[in-house]
Amino acid sequence: MYGPGREKWDELRVQHRTRVSRSTFEGCLELIADPNNMQQVAFGSKNLVLSDGEVITVPAVQRKNLREVMWQQYKERHTIVAEDESGNMVSTYDGVSRAVFFQCAKLTTAGQQKTLAGLDNISFRYGSENFASTRSLVDTLIGLGVGVGIDLSLFGRLKDRIDRYQDFVKTDLVTHLEPHSPVASHCLCRLLGGQSHNYDCKDCEKRRNNPRMKDQCQSCADRAAFSTDCPESCLTHDQHCEMCDQGHVIFASLEEMLSLIKRKATDPNLLPKLEDMNFLIQRCKKRLLKYIGHLVRGKVEADAKATCRASLMPHQVEITMDYKMKWVALLLRECQLEWFGKSGIAWHGAMFIRRLVPDDDGQVDPDDYILDYYDDISNDKKEDGFAVMSCLQADLTTYVRSNSEVTEARVRTDGAGCYSGKYLVHALPLLSSWTGVRILDHGIGEAGMNKSMLDSHFGVA
Repeated sequence: MYGPGREKWDELRVQHRTRVSRSTFEGCLELIADPNNMQQVAFGSKNLVLSDGEVITVPAVQRKNLREVMWQQYKERHTIVAEDESGNMVSTYDGVSRAVFFQCAKLTTAGQQKTLAGLDNISFRYGSENFASTRSLVDTLIGLGVGVGIDLSLFGRLKDRIDRYQDFVKTDLVTHLEPHSPVASHCLCRLLGGQSHNYDCKDCEKRRNNPRMKDQCQSCADRAAFSTDCPESCLTHDQHCEMCDQGHVIFASLEEMLSLIKRKATDPNLLPKLEDMNFLIQRCKKRLLKYIGHLVRGKVEADAKATCRASLMPHQVEITMDYKMKWVALLLRECQLEWFGKSGIAWHGAMFIRRLVPDDDGQVDPDDYILDYYDDISNDKKEDGFAVMSCLQADLTTYVRSNSEVTEARVRTDGAGCYSGKYLVHALPLLSSWTGVRILDHGIGEAGMNKSMLDSHFGVA
């Protein structure tokens, strides 16, 4: 096989097939290593071996964007649209294939950047991420305006207005809300639905004749669900708030920019791009409304929880449960690998809130409550419904021993899977037979809203 008299490893000639040139590969790496797509880690590097045997050393990075998003950027950058001999517009692509790009993005990264957005996906996706997308729309529209010969630089100040409006929505919007207000954007009665009305279009009339379809189309159903009218008992909305109305002003300006570009656009290849921009503007507008709805629900929920707490009877208790972030144990001496390799210990907390018992004269301060904290630390790292139920049973059994007059309880949790799953919902009624305390209700709060004293307890415990 190796020829007469030759050893197996005696200067064998290694041959490689070159599929991707170095210049093409470096062009691919240039986009992947863009700061908007990648973030360099504190230490480490990777060696990439080309098909011809050449080795390229690159720093270790973490991917911040999805590979599909980076591929769309790369494909757009390496697509050239030119006019051929017959006068037709022809597009040519001079980059690597999709499979090769995905492989490069995988090999060049040390991992995917982790995010805590899953703890409050609404605030991230419809809040900070949506505002960033809105700001990028301004730059994109200004660039499209330059391509058709329109100077839209005056709209560059729109990004400053978006920044101010973002700060206002995150900090001061909920302070403007009132149960009934002459300002439409302040009226909770209007924001929570108000009076229902029937909105019908021609398509809805056709739907009624078809038993397999809904009575209303999606557009009319959305308008009916978010009616701008209030009952007669509410105030007349004849006033406006300048800051609250900035959202409408921002998107009206974006739509105006898009309409100016459409009037001057003559290239037929530009029309699909403009339609995509219109879709992105409408999507950002819908996400902003959902984010505002998220804040409104959090405000209403906080008021409702305070009302329920004030109505507690002497034989009732309110139980707030939550998991602390993984509790990391400390060692006397440990290397960096040991520190980052820790998985943590599960720490579950429960806060019992109860009204003061009336004194001999039957008097009780309505603002005074009795708080008891219970901490359950387990060596089992699994945080599921069974773990929550076990902790709740142990805590409630201990609490009833020193508070025998308690016979009813209300449970308050967040929307984590261990609290909102089927297991806990079906197991809560069994607590009455185990502990003698009947669970009246189980309230699941809005994501990322209404922090309680239990979080403060975690910070000092």
